[in-house]
Amino acid sequence: ETLQTRSEQKKRMATKTRFSSLDVRKVINDIKDDVIGMRLANFYDQNKKTYIMKLYKPDLKCHLLIESGIRMHLTQFTRNKNDIPSGFCLKVRKHIRTKRITDMRQLGYDRIVDFTFGSGEAQYHIIAELYAKGNVILTDKDYNILTLLRRYSIRDNDVAVGCVYPYHLARDIEEIDSAKLTKALGRADPKKNIKVALTRGTQFGAQAVDHCLIKSGIDPKSKANTIEEVPDILVESFQELADFAKSDSPSPGYIIYTVVPKGDQELKKYDMFLPYLFCPFDNYEHILELPTFNEAADVFFTQIEANKIDVENALKEQTIERSLNKVKQDHENRIKALKDDVEKCERHAQLLLQNIDLVDECINNMNATIATQIDWQKLKQIIKEEQRNQNPIAEIIHSLDLEKKTMLVLLYDQYLDEDEMTLPAEVISIDLAVSAHKNVSLLFEKKKKAADKVVRTEKAAEQALVSAENRAIQQMNDMKTRASIQKIRKLYWFEKFAWFISSDNYLIVGGRDIQQNEMLYRRYLNDGDNYFHAQIQGAASVICKNPGRFELPPKTVQQGSTFALCHSSAWKNDVVVPAYWINSDQVSKTAQTGEYLPTGSFMIRGKKNFVNNSNLDMAFAFIFQLDENYRENYEGNEGEEGETVDENDATQDDGVESAESDEEAYETEESDESGEETGKSEEAEEFEEESEEESEESTEENVASTEESDESSSQEESGEEVDYTVPLIREETEKDKTESPTKKPKSGKKRMSAYEKRQLRKQKEGVVPNDNPVKLKKKKKPTNTDMAPKRRQKYKEKKRKEKYGWQDEEDRELMMELLHGSSDPNVSKKEIETEKIREDINFKKNRKNEINENRRRKEAEEERIRNLVRSGKIDDLSPEELETLESIQAKGLGVDLSLLTGNPEPGAPIIYAIPVCAPYSAVKNYKYKVKITPGKMRKGKATKAIVNLFMKHPNGTKREKDLIKAVPDPELILTMIGQCKIAAPGMNQRRRKKR
Repeated sequence: ETLQTRSEQKKRMATKTRFSSLDVRKVINDIKDDVIGMRLANFYDQNKKTYIMKLYKPDLKCHLLIESGIRMHLTQFTRNKNDIPSGFCLKVRKHIRTKRITDMRQLGYDRIVDFTFGSGEAQYHIIAELYAKGNVILTDKDYNILTLLRRYSIRDNDVAVGCVYPYHLARDIEEIDSAKLTKALGRADPKKNIKVALTRGTQFGAQAVDHCLIKSGIDPKSKANTIEEVPDILVESFQELADFAKSDSPSPGYIIYTVVPKGDQELKKYDMFLPYLFCPFDNYEHILELPTFNEAADVFFTQIEANKIDVENALKEQTIERSLNKVKQDHENRIKALKDDVEKCERHAQLLLQNIDLVDECINNMNATIATQIDWQKLKQIIKEEQRNQNPIAEIIHSLDLEKKTMLVLLYDQYLDEDEMTLPAEVISIDLAVSAHKNVSLLFEKKKKAADKVVRTEKAAEQALVSAENRAIQQMNDMKTRASIQKIRKLYWFEKFAWFISSDNYLIVGGRDIQQNEMLYRRYLNDGDNYFHAQIQGAASVICKNPGRFELPPKTVQQGSTFALCHSSAWKNDVVVPAYWINSDQVSKTAQTGEYLPTGSFMIRGKKNFVNNSNLDMAFAFIFQLDENYRENYEGNEGEEGETVDENDATQDDGVESAESDEEAYETEESDESGEETGKSEEAEEFEEESEEESEESTEENVASTEESDESSSQEESGEEVDYTVPLIREETEKDKTESPTKKPKSGKKRMSAYEKRQLRKQKEGVVPNDNPVKLKKKKKPTNTDMAPKRRQKYKEKKRKEKYGWQDEEDRELMMELLHGSSDPNVSKKEIETEKIREDINFKKNRKNEINENRRRKEAEEERIRNLVRSGKIDDLSPEELETLESIQAKGLGVDLSLLTGNPEPGAPIIYAIPVCAPYSAVKNYKYKVKITPGKMRKGKATKAIVNLFMKHPNGTKREKDLIKAVPDPELILTMIGQCKIAAPGMNQRRRKKR
């Protein structure tokens, strides 16, 4: 029974090769929220049936894979694309490229997915059919077909270009009841089992039907006519499955796999992917659970593709090995033939020497006979007669070739033993124009030439074999690199710009065009950063991220100025001009009166620090990204690592935190309400209160003023707990004054975190997620109770704030209970409660004081370390102080550069190779680097030559070279600074050798 159960499980697992209707419904639920709102960057075709949509929106990119008739899901892995797009691909790009996905739905409960792009008259649909042979169809807003993969007919409806797609034929999920199941069993063939009957009679697949039957205690293999009445438990099982299919909530994914032993290891072989653990597999031993069904499908099919690629690679390797073996065999046969020729010449020369007199006499007689101008045929007859007469001279003649003046003679070795006398005679070619001794000399000369040729051939064959082996290895590596499936690398925010890491671990970023120059200034130039620029038209804006506000080291200044100089017209014209650097507060977009600053232009005020010794020496190098698990054990080399901070915090302002718990909210309130750094004067408060009165005119003006005040100065928070709603200005009413006279008014505006700002922007654009919505206060009509407070009331509010500003909402409630406690008749209980409240208040006060003291101590320690660094005493820092210095430097960068290294340690788990173009002095410690100067070599040709040069690195590992080859050509070309000249050791020798 166990063997039978296992065989049945294997039989069930071998059937899942494509999406079912339930799979389509669940994968849409998983990815719908992420996909809707994204734009189509491009449309690629991997093969005739598989297509990839590259989708994007700000700070997010993803790839949606559609395989006609098989599957549809988001993928985290890169796949090879056709170099030349198909006609269908070009047609799709023409109509929907750069359009936004506005809707994504399943047509009924069929395996059909409808993607809607654009809106109004410019609306288009991509329809993916995942059943039978499949299809991918492009239609307009009225479902008129513009192009498709294949044409067919269904229920008298033609699916072809110019026809209307029959979307009305899609069926939704039908209600399952006893009558429907009875009808399905009644129409079934009695010879068929009940599983087949219900699969054909319902909208559920074989796995779902199998699940319902097993759950109901019915054998799926039993005949359909054996069940007279459908049990209620079977109907309930189908209804439960239908409810699961109708639900829109995402569900986890499951992968069923088997363990296959391979040598000393055990490999996982994926057999099935499921959105729901059906009964045949709920107790299965090997189950891999993933957070979403989309991830499960992606992992499952990616593993299948990888297995297919491995099989194809194995076949190609066998072909390459056969070709290599054929080359080896050809060379061996050629060398063997040459050696046989040498032995043959030696043997013939020795035979001629043994019979020299006889051969010489034969040559003389033949020449004398030919001189009589006798007929050649008659001469041959004479020779035959003499041979019959046993003439010794005629007997050695084998044949004549008088046209070439040659004669073949038969000679025997006179020194053979009696046993060897039976060996055949040697046939030797004799030149009649020379004597026998001259023929011997000619044979020895031929032997000498053949021997020399053997030596040359062996040497050439050895080189040819090495070259063939290297070429075969290269073909195998290229084949594996092209066919490999790699996970999509998450790009750092600075990779869209020109960038590098200086030798002193400073991140330096430059714009590629005027739009990027403007973006760098508005988004990434913070207080403490430095700005580099070249004194020439068309120079890029370059910023050096300096969150620690340290004085820039000389090396970083030199490298930053070189970087700014090279990213200008100076590189193209091959001229050197001065470059300068300034502080971030000297850069402004405010032009002088009557002037206008175009996009990418800035106003520089103050002193410029010129750097005159800049040069045009750049380098193209590769920096490697390490696995995150290697972070703690890795210690980077100098000039190879940068500061660390989570990439998700790139858009957050310094000092702004979002409180996700009561303790975090408590600490945030204390840090702002401690009274040490409020950053507000009385005039500022009065100005703010006046602006509050004016801001009540519209909700949008309130939001705008809140954002501006958050960016310009730090404000006090109210005593309420911080939540994820946008707090607007509280309008004080007379009712509020009378009910809680001691309560602190909410005249100040809460400081918003970056998360709240993003939510606010989304709500303005009309896109707000379901969870944590941004709550905007509706505009209220002014009434008598909603009038703004008078000047005297403002003064009272200000005094209350000064007196009770340290209290939060809970403190106020506790104090109010203390004040009114004597009115309670139950005095004993109240005294106990009052004592507890007092202890609670004292504990909170001590906690606040402790937090403030720790914060002040930390700030003082950071300032002390800054002073030590400024004074050049960085070598005197202890390991703990060095860690503090790294945290200071990491603060505000918005990226995690601790996992980047240009010279990885042996055995380090590197996962990606990232190209970088930087000043040569900044990458001199990198393992893969090459110097470039202004030249005429185009970027594509230069990057290809550099990669080929790196492939011959003597100390490079196979993993490093594979990752370098896996970098796509567009990324390499984008990183290259421009037309250049490569300067590498041995470059000229390689060129001459190639020529």
